[in-house]
Amino acid sequence: MDNAAARDNFVSGLYEQAVKQEKEQILDLVVAPEYARLHRDAAIHLHDLEGYRYVYNCCTPMLQDILAIDSFSAKSDFGRITEVFEKIKTLIASLAVCQTGGIGFANFDGDISDVLEKLGIKPTEANRQILTESVALFIHWVNTTRTRYCREPYYISLNLGLDTSEWGRCLTAAVITAYSEQAMELTRPNIIFKVKSDVNGLPTAPNHDLFVMALKCTAKKMEKSNLQICSAMYRQVWMQMVKYKVFLLLQGAYLLSMMNLQPKVAP
Repeated sequence: MDNAAARDNFVSGLYEQAVKQEKEQILDLVVAPEYARLHRDAAIHLHDLEGYRYVYNCCTPMLQDILAIDSFSAKSDFGRITEVFEKIKTLIASLAVCQTGGIGFANFDGDISDVLEKLGIKPTEANRQILTESVALFIHWVNTTRTRYCREPYYISLNLGLDTSEWGRCLTAAVITAYSEQAMELTRPNIIFKVKSDVNGLPTAPNHDLFVMALKCTAKKMEKSNLQICSAMYRQVWMQMVKYKVFLLLQGAYLLSMMNLQPKVAP
């Protein structure tokens, strides 16, 4: 099964030959014969087989560790805000060749907000505009850069929606806006908007306007994920995960709301 995101070139051609050989060895030597047959018949798909013997699949790096305050070299607000995203891009490019799956940032709005506040950057109108433009450039980079394995883009997930600080709200609005306004054929990154009734789900919640933005973006792009983290269904699933010590990566899934929310969306 071919990777639709890949683009052919000389180096990627050599890489693909090695990948196909490694996948066949994994199917022959590691995977149970009945499942290997189902994979070869395309009845099921075992993804990232080439990495089974060497690396892990998806990962969630700790942004606050990467964005340590003493690691910034820029002095101006403009330089430090743009340096945040340069550091994130460097992290993605370095990490993506050491694993086979996606890279998820679990608290994108909160982590970046915390860093900007620790750097002493005030959310002035000018600085908010710098952040908004930096986010748009970052979203564009995620969509158009194909340097992973010299042939494909990075699969990035941004989890956001729960940070109520001024910087956190600005970042969330910037991400949703940049994603919504890009060309319809551009569908990256995966944005997971976390819904919690007292934070953004109810009309009186402080981030409810951002929830409405996310819903409008979903209706337009049909690519957004909404994770209902305070729904009855989620609580039941989480309790079972804790009970049996099972940790699942919910990636790209649209969970139907169990909260009976009726957000007031302006016409």
